[in-house]
Order: sequence, then C-alpha cells, then structure tokens
Amino acid sequence: MLNESIIILFGIEEHMKESDPDKRYTFVNIEHAEKRISDFWNTINSDKVNVNILKDTDVGTCQIDGSTIIWIEVPQADYRERPVYINGNPMKGSFKRNHEGDYHCTQEEVKAMFRDASDSGNDGGLLQGYTMEDIDTPTLRSYRIPFGHPTMAIRPFHKVSLVQQHSGLVNLIAHSAMWFI
Repeated sequence: MLNESIIILFGIEEHMKESDPDKRYTFVNIEHAEKRISDFWNTINSDKVNVNILKDTDVGTCQIDGSTIIWIEVPQADYRERPVYINGNPMKGSFKRNHEGDYHCTQEEVKAMFRDASDSGNDGGLLQGYTMEDIDTPTLRSYRIPFGHPTMAIRPFHKVSLVQQHSGLVNLIAHSAMWFI
C-alpha cells in the first residue's frame, strides 16, 4: 500500500451553492498565522493526541491572492503508531478517512490496529496447553501444498515433503530460513 497523506487547508471558504468552479472557493486571510501554528504545535504535543506523527516540515503557510493560508500535511501513521486518537480514548477518539469525510472507527477496527501494532505479531507466541491433536489436519494439508507434499507432486524433494504430516509442521518451523531454497 502506498503511504498516503492528507492536506488540511485553513483560510479557504467554500460556497456550496456556487456552480462555477472559479467562484466556488475564496481565500480568507488567516490573522496571526504564526501564533495559530504555535498553538497547534502546543496542542498536538500535549495529551490531546496520543502520538504526534507530524514533523516541522508538515506544517506551514503560503500566500494565495494576498491571503495567508495555513496548510498541514498529515501523513499516514505507521502501523506501529496506530491508532492515533484524541482525548485519551481510543474507542471514541479514533477516526478514519473515507473519501471526503472523517468517520469514527468501530471498536473492531481499533482493536485490529492495536493487534497489528504489536511487535511480536499475532503468531509470535507459543500457546500453552495445546497438542498436535488440536491441529486441523485438512488445514495443515492445504498449507503444505505449496511446499510440495509428495501426494501433490509439486516439489517432491522439498524438506517439508520428506517428513510425516505432524513432524512436517515442526520441520517447517525449524527450517523457516530455508523456505525458498
């Protein structure tokens, strides 16, 4: 996925009833732009937002038709920084952008972001109290297809192919560094 960002502009007024594109937007001068930017940085670096993902180069001003406009380019947060939320509550303060609007994230979406942000990942730990009898044999068999199980005749001499079904799972883990030999 491409790293996407959005640009927020302050000082542009939209006239919804205007059909002429040249007249639909007008520029409104932002008074005391530097003070407003300073206030923004103070807020974004406070406990209002759980993490600041912006750099100094992501915020600035520009002049358009004699008006000072403030722009903020908000980058997409790295998966390890998600969710980015406000007011100390990820379940109520996490938003997502869909098309032209920002919408509250569902609890499931927030939980998924926390899960995805984990350094250990979902498959990094050992589960206690399970045995090989808990493995679903048809699922294991379908997983082994790309590794050339002898009955599949794809890669008959691959390391995983040369062992019995359950010991193949252990072998797969033990030889994970050699999968693409």
